[in-house]
Amino acid sequence: MAPIRCPECHREFERWKSLSIHQAGCKILAKKISDSASRPQVSSNYADFVPDQSVSRGTHRLKIPLPKRRKLGAELQAPGIRTSAETETNTANSYREGPVSPKSSVDGPYLSDGGTADIDLGSLRPLVTSQEDEGAIEEPSSLADANPPRACRIRLRITPQDILPAGVILPASASASPLEPCSPSPEPPPQQPTRVRMIRTWCTTPNAFGIWREYYSQPSVIPDLDRSLSSFKTGNLALAMTPLSLQPPTLQEALGPFPNYSTYLHARWLWQNDSGTISAEANQRLIDTAYSDKAFNPLDVVGVCFASLRRKVAEFQPSPFLESDGWKETVVRIKVPLGPQKGDQIFGASAKLSVPGLQHRSIVDVVKRVLSTDPNVLQYHFHPFRQYAVPPGSSQEAPPQRVVDDIYNSDVMIKEYEALQRSPRAPGCNFERVILALQFWSDATQLANFGSAKLWPVYMYFGNQPKWARGRSDMHSCHDIAHIPSLPDSFQDFVCGQRGFPANARLKTHCRHELFHKVWRILLDKKFVKAYKHGILVAFPDGSIRRVYLRIVTYSSDYPEKVLIATIRNLGTCLCPRCLVKRHEIRKLGLIADAKLRLTTRRTDDKKRRNLVRKARKFIYKDRKGVASTWVEALLGSTSLVPTKNAFSYRLHKLGFDYFLMLCSDFMHEFELGEWKAILIHLIRMLHALGGNSISTLDERFRKIPPFGRDTIRKITYNVSELKQLAARDFEDILQCAIPAFEGLFPDPIDAKIQELLFVLGDWHSLAKLRLHTDSTLGELEVATRVLGQQLRYFAAQVANTVRAMETPNERAARIRRNAAKGTKTANSSTQPPRNAEDGPTAAAKDKPYTLDRYKLHALGEYPAQIRLFGSLDVISTQMSEMAVDGSLESRYWISDESRVPISLSRLLQSTEKDPAFKHFRVQFLDHILARLRGCPYSWDEPVAESAEYSAIELESDRIYAHGTAQFNYTTYDIRRSQDTIKPALRFTGKGMMVEPDNSVRSTIMLSADETDGATRRRHRFWYARVMGIFHCRVRDRTKSDSEWARMDFLWVRWLGADPDVRCGLKAKRLERVGYVPDCEGPGAFGFIDPVDVIRACHLSPAFDHGTRRDLLSNTQSVAFDMKMDDGGEDYELYYVLRFVDRDMAIRHRGGGIGHVDRAQHVEAETYHEDDGEAEDVEDGPEGWHEGRESGAVEDATGPCVWPVDESETDEDPEDDQLDLEGSDTNDVVLELDDD
Repeated sequence: MAPIRCPECHREFERWKSLSIHQAGCKILAKKISDSASRPQVSSNYADFVPDQSVSRGTHRLKIPLPKRRKLGAELQAPGIRTSAETETNTANSYREGPVSPKSSVDGPYLSDGGTADIDLGSLRPLVTSQEDEGAIEEPSSLADANPPRACRIRLRITPQDILPAGVILPASASASPLEPCSPSPEPPPQQPTRVRMIRTWCTTPNAFGIWREYYSQPSVIPDLDRSLSSFKTGNLALAMTPLSLQPPTLQEALGPFPNYSTYLHARWLWQNDSGTISAEANQRLIDTAYSDKAFNPLDVVGVCFASLRRKVAEFQPSPFLESDGWKETVVRIKVPLGPQKGDQIFGASAKLSVPGLQHRSIVDVVKRVLSTDPNVLQYHFHPFRQYAVPPGSSQEAPPQRVVDDIYNSDVMIKEYEALQRSPRAPGCNFERVILALQFWSDATQLANFGSAKLWPVYMYFGNQPKWARGRSDMHSCHDIAHIPSLPDSFQDFVCGQRGFPANARLKTHCRHELFHKVWRILLDKKFVKAYKHGILVAFPDGSIRRVYLRIVTYSSDYPEKVLIATIRNLGTCLCPRCLVKRHEIRKLGLIADAKLRLTTRRTDDKKRRNLVRKARKFIYKDRKGVASTWVEALLGSTSLVPTKNAFSYRLHKLGFDYFLMLCSDFMHEFELGEWKAILIHLIRMLHALGGNSISTLDERFRKIPPFGRDTIRKITYNVSELKQLAARDFEDILQCAIPAFEGLFPDPIDAKIQELLFVLGDWHSLAKLRLHTDSTLGELEVATRVLGQQLRYFAAQVANTVRAMETPNERAARIRRNAAKGTKTANSSTQPPRNAEDGPTAAAKDKPYTLDRYKLHALGEYPAQIRLFGSLDVISTQMSEMAVDGSLESRYWISDESRVPISLSRLLQSTEKDPAFKHFRVQFLDHILARLRGCPYSWDEPVAESAEYSAIELESDRIYAHGTAQFNYTTYDIRRSQDTIKPALRFTGKGMMVEPDNSVRSTIMLSADETDGATRRRHRFWYARVMGIFHCRVRDRTKSDSEWARMDFLWVRWLGADPDVRCGLKAKRLERVGYVPDCEGPGAFGFIDPVDVIRACHLSPAFDHGTRRDLLSNTQSVAFDMKMDDGGEDYELYYVLRFVDRDMAIRHRGGGIGHVDRAQHVEAETYHEDDGEAEDVEDGPEGWHEGRESGAVEDATGPCVWPVDESETDEDPEDDQLDLEGSDTNDVVLELDDD
């Protein structure tokens, strides 16, 4: 190759890239450009920089001889076009639009032959005009100037840094004896000045991720001190835990209807030989199976009627409630108020109703059994701690941030533990005192679509156990402690028999409240209260003895059960179980007024509340007032209380327990099945109202969105618009894929606002569901909540009602079916109401306006405070599940060691010589291999070596070997080890290759990038590519005598570049958009990468609204197209990067993940625009906001209905069982341990 000469100083170079770097600092060329900079400029349109031989008069052009096929963009810099020197430091690609010309390239204009080019000096500017401007970039006049439609930049290789998760690092002073206070370790980075430090704190040493812990005192044991890498797997296959072996049932429980073991043996043999004849083989089998058993007793079989025994076996229904597990059945008795007497009827003020069927077991007995027998108790955290870290990329002066991810490092458990340690010890007890955090779940479940079979279980978890173990089914971490019965079907018969007329809906609701809390009084028995106050001594599996104090930390349930637990009215005036916010005030989500309301009207279990309930119960049970009477409403209506004595308050309020604090958020029901579902339904109603084919287009788009991960995003095969039998995870998938599916389906004025709303919903969802939170992420969640409130208020006022939304056809048909079913039930009733014509078979669809007055919207504002109190939401959510991770975790990636699919490189290139995808395959492959063999830096898509140097590569047998999958391991933001699996878009065989369309949706990857857009100063953090093939080969360097054969893995990829015409990120509220780089006879469309450079897989969805194109590759028959048609292939014009596909992906784009130590991602975290999320206030709202009072409320609560409330507590009802706690002392508990 002839040397390349600089046209000004005539210095010679071997490669054009070296010439480009030289010309960026060439003083002679800079002087000429500087002299011409003052001349009048012409249009700075990108087309002006394309070489043109016809030059108009009056313009000054400089003829520069250029080497063959060299880039003008490398010699001279025009506004918005980078020089080669800039591309060395700012390395990313920008997607270009428009048809591709064979005479131009994505990297700049090419000259097909050597010669001269006319350059308009008036439109050029010097790279550096003065010493002061050195390094500065002139701001372009417009976005179009800054992002030329055909710009492509060189991608320099960046290998991401990867650190494996590890356990806690002890300080040097950790040699002190357990339980003995020791001097604190050297302080980590300075703490925040506003934080109150604990007394006698003990700190660990920061680990590789900068995380350390602060204990109240030196703990006796740190469970995760020596954690193996396998325990950091994201999934339910962590090997550090031992599955819990359940206690087997007794022999009699196992035999069931059989009277004894001998009868079972004989019956089994008898029923296996139903032929009527007994053969010699059958006799021998009888001898071998029955008579040879040492436990067989012939006398036990005498007199047994096997015919009747067989009928009993057929009818036998085994009970899951075994006495060996501590289960027992109890009859619950409640008092049913009968109300005032009518006419001549005489009946009592109340009657006792017996409800059978309560299956339950002692909470204390379950705790003792688990703590003393389960070996995994050694992994429990009985010493809560505060956790701190300095986020990656922060300055040394940055204060550390609090890190919260589980119950045992949350505020609620730390507060309980410190209060316990500061309290006086029991006399003569020197055992270590610890807290056992109890978490309860309950959810009434309908067992079948047809029928009334119902199950109402109560589950218990231990918050001391790591949440990664609590989610594993084989750990048996979920302990069911009760199955609550429902009111019997004969309830109305009972009421009619007592007073002569049936109960109304309010009385039935009151009795359900009474039944629920009577059940919990049974569960919170004397043993439980005693363990709550005095603790219980437990011998742990490691031989240590500790005094364990039970503490109820959380109770998770959906809203109908929350109101049962909180003893408030369902959807009442004050419908929140945690504060007294009114229905019309819910829409203030995110405002200062909303925050003040939550603080100033917080519900508490105080004397005033208890006395109100006591006074109301006196009216009902003694004065014979109705449950919904004005007397009761005057007392309880203003705060939506119900006249039911709360079991948690009754048992534990004297011990300082406030049951309102245990009512935690339920993300699944409140957002995924709540607010997001409501918005999705309304968007579908709007599309129905707009008409056309928008609904069918929406369903088609969702079905075309590719899946991601093992089941992170599952393939959508159903019609989303019908919303048939969708679970919470289905609504989550729909939200994460909603932006490309809904884009362009609405009119222009509102389409952009709907896109913004969907982006904010996805961002808020990803922040709220983080499994590890810091002070930064909680602050960002608060800002995102304010932005979400703004978006929802704007959507309700300006977008939702611009189209008259009505019932969908499916909703209308369902309503007609429901009304028909109701009419059938009351057909024979004399009190049948007149049928409304609007509910008949010909009824028209009803209007469905969008409203914000819902409790589930109000609950979203509690999440930041709930996370600080209890830990991340997955700790308290009713949705606990994880996917497993297989294979090795230490390596950066895994590709099979086998060589099953050998491919001759020369034959492959010969068979694909007309395919533009393989045009530069050989040169790029050899350049990539040579650079890696010699350990030289290289770019991912541009050759760096001379062609003569390629002869140094010796490829074994001229073969490369294809693979079907590659697995990439990475450390997530929450310091877990996770894995993505990639399949190539093309499947190669020994005889050729074929396109694998099913794999193309799982073939996209992301790599680290380091580029800033010159116009917008926008950081492109990642590059994206589709993996076309996964290969390995065996090579060596011919030029080195000691070179040995070495295996080398590599990926062949097709590059995607960022769309320069879209502003993306939080400020723009838009997803990043990318598109394929055209080939244009240049090498930048395809390339080779080292698998170690891959960060992880990514999820790309077609931008359906922007259509498809076929000119990105010069041959329409290329195998590299995403979609194969009969007349060729085509690609989508653009693709959206779905950044909210999972939590780790969302944090990678946002920045600031604790586990993301890659320096390429250490950038300033994304934030919303300054005008977004302002805590502005609004007026109380238009007329009608205060309407919708709860049913049964009285308009005038004056006169005799207003009663003064006695603030002093009185004795409880005489029929309630009282607990004598004064007699409990340490000796009683020690004897209890000895008896066990």
